[in-house]
Formats: sequence, C-alpha cells, structure tokens
Amino acid sequence: QLNHMDLSDNELGPTIPREIGKLKDKLIMLDLSNNNFISRIPSELGSLQSDATVRLAGNRFDSTFLAPLSVCTIGHSQDSQGYFDLGDQQEYCPSERAALADFYNKAKGLEWTESTTQAPDLATNQLLSSLVDPAPLLYRTVSWLDDYDSHCQWKGVTCEDGRTIKIELRANGLSGRLSSSIGMLKDLRVLDISDNDIKDTIPSEIGLLEQLEFLKLSFNQFQREVPPDIENLRKLKLFQAHGNRITGTVTLFAGLEPDEFEESSYVTDCGSPSFFGNDPGPVNCTSCTMCCNEFEECYPANKNSFLE
Repeated sequence: QLNHMDLSDNELGPTIPREIGKLKDKLIMLDLSNNNFISRIPSELGSLQSDATVRLAGNRFDSTFLAPLSVCTIGHSQDSQGYFDLGDQQEYCPSERAALADFYNKAKGLEWTESTTQAPDLATNQLLSSLVDPAPLLYRTVSWLDDYDSHCQWKGVTCEDGRTIKIELRANGLSGRLSSSIGMLKDLRVLDISDNDIKDTIPSEIGLLEQLEFLKLSFNQFQREVPPDIENLRKLKLFQAHGNRITGTVTLFAGLEPDEFEESSYVTDCGSPSFFGNDPGPVNCTSCTMCCNEFEECYPANKNSFLE
C-alpha cells in the first residue's frame, strides 16, 4: 500500500496533478520539494490526512496565489503530527488567515447568519479589460475559509496593507466561544462581536491587542471574570461588555480618558440590582463611565447610587 511518495530533487513540473488528492486515505508523506513546479498549489492536497507530511519547498510557485488554507492548516488540529514545510511562510500561509479560521471555527461559523460577501473578480475583470473598453466590473461570492481567498476579503474583516485592523460581526449569529487565536491579530483596532451568543470566558490573549481602540463584547453570554490582561489595552476609546454574565473586577488602564463617546465609553454590568443578586453582586469597575443592571437599564457610573 502506497503511503510514502518521495519525488524530491527532480525536474518535475510545471503543475502538481490534482489526482494526488485521490490518495487522501493512504498517503501520509508527500515530498515534491526541489522540483520545477510553478503553478498554484492544488487544494486537493488539503484532503490528505491531518497527520500527513507535505514538503513543497524548493519550487517556484506563483506567489500571487496563496497556498490553500486547507493545506496551510495541516497539522494545526489538536494532537496532530502533520507538517507542511511552507506553513510558516507568510507569502503562502498568512498567520492571520489561520488565526481567523480558528476564530470562525470556535465561534461556530457554519451557523452564522451571514458568512459571505461580494468582492471584485480580479482575474475576470483583468481579462475583460483587455478585450472591452470600458469593461464591466464583475463580482464574485467570497466565503469565510475559501481555500485561495485572502482573509482580507472575508465578511466583516477589514485589512490595511494585508494586516487585519477590524472585525465587525455584530448580530451575526456567532456562538461557541471567542478563540484565543484572536491574540495573533496584533494590528487589530476594532473588534465588534456584540449582540451574539458567545459563551465561556474572555480569553486572556485579548490583552495582546495593544492597538485595540474599540472593543464591543456586549450582549453575549460571556461568563466569569474579565482577564486582568485587559489592562494592557492602553489605546481603548470604547469598551462595552454589558449584557453578559461577567463577575468580579474589571480593571482598565488607569490613563484612559472618555473621548467622543463620553459616558458610553466604558460600560459593564456594574449597576444594581445585579443578575447575580448580592453574591457576588455587580461587576466592580472603578474605571467605567456607565453601569448597567439586570434590567438592561444603564446610568452614568457617578449616578449609580440611584440604583442601590
């Protein structure tokens, strides 16, 4: 039974045959390194077993195409021993795309209200522009986790120079939990996942997002305490975490000052009466500008005594 295929150090090319995907239930090692392959990497390689080893280095693949997401994530599943030797090269496998793929899976992306958007069909439009003047602008449907599409084209994601700066998925049917991989999006400025049904705790990795300015987590099912790492977010202009099941103390960076949002800048469930009654009682947030209670009534924090 064929389970190892080593064709490295030859002059094969220019295209990797898609038929290799038919060996998905057998092949656990594929080595095509140091050949003359120049076309894009076929998505069929992503159907190999999660423990497969795929070696493609030393070729001249067209870098205008990303490697398929399914190939880049070989070996990413828990306890997997798989390996893709181009997996750490950003031109083929952007780490932010893998992080967002994990975000999608942990938040039960298949159940989202909307996970597609329309984007210009660059290849078709380029062809038409060479044939017709003026050429019509055509669009195509782009879905989260499409194998070849950049994460910058996924619904709710905004990029700048290829780096993710915004995730805006308010009221979009997200559930599950917020993935710790969110901490890999180092340039993120806006995270709005409010009005969804995300459960579990807020991951401590959110404290790694030092460029974050707008953080909207309100009206979900987040539980237990906000991680103390939230204090690392020194650029926050808006932090809204009310309408959850959060307890304990929320400590924001001491130097934060309400800006354009004034009293709505920093909001938690620090109002009375609390959903939890007196034990443990309302959230303790001395930095908050507004407090909400179990009836979703919100008041400026300095007037919260009216609720007690």
